[in-house]
Amino acid sequence: MDVINWPRVDVTEPPPVAQFSPDDLQCIVNEGLGDKFLFPRLSCHTQAVKRTVKLATEAAAKVRCPQKRDAFIRTILRSREKMPSLETKNDFKL
Repeated sequence: MDVINWPRVDVTEPPPVAQFSPDDLQCIVNEGLGDKFLFPRLSCHTQAVKRTVKLATEAAAKVRCPQKRDAFIRTILRSREKMPSLETKNDFKL
């Protein structure tokens, strides 16, 4: 609670429900349609997201300046591009 200055933050609706009015959402909840209602599937916990969070956390622990942190992340990503990658489990077979 102390990390974010809540009075200065613009709070917005989550994208999947932004198109509905509060009355529509209340109706969905009251009538028990939440399980049957088709909200768009948004993948937010993909392996790529987890990898990026790990890299950003590592950069924040090692570098304080935002410009140097950005350079650190870009260097790591460029290095990964140059390394050969194995696409599937079959690539591991000898």
